[in-house]
Amino acid sequence: MGIPDKVYRLVKRFDANHAAYKRAQFDEAQVRIDFINPLLKDGLGWDVYNERGLLETYREVLYEDRVKVGGGTKTPD
Repeated sequence: MGIPDKVYRLVKRFDANHAAYKRAQFDEAQVRIDFINPLLKDGLGWDVYNERGLLETYREVLYEDRVKVGGGTKTPD
């Protein structure tokens, strides 16, 4: 079994624009939108956007909320 075409295109796009993606302006949220969600959805077939309308306990992907750490609010990695 080869690499799915959609995953191959994600890798090629990342490789072609590697320098831009390494800049601080390209943050974790943007990485998720541009690469992680498409990989999980198209590459692995996960229901990333809960299109099946499942309750939270049955979803394949959960989004973590911000948490309070040391008096500040942070997003989990």
